Amino acid sequence: MSATPSVTIAIPTLDEAANIRALIEGFLATRYSNLVEILVSDGGSRDDTRAIVRELAARDARVALLENPGRIQASGLNLALARARGEVFLRADAHCRYADDYLERCVETLVA
Repeated sequence: MSATPSVTIAIPTLDEAANIRALIEGFLATRYSNLVEILVSDGGSRDDTRAIVRELAARDARVALLENPGRIQASGLNLALARARGEVFLRADAHCRYADDYLERCVETLVA
């Protein structure tokens, strides 16, 4: 594995409109140079989660919305895993806050 492996971030969601924009924008702002995609697996949100993800995807091709008809997190993660292009697969929860250097630290720990 290289020192900067490609990374896919998978985010299973359901009704996370209050959190999803800040989460995705935070990951997009990373200083890590090889973030290849952020896959949001939505289990049928009834709020604006899907619209927000679509808006962000229109601005940055690394963001994609996946339909998760299974509705549960495990199904959403399996969908993302099947589509993932990154050498590293990182799961993130939509309602959590991550440090600005979270991605860098995860990869640094993995390749050390």
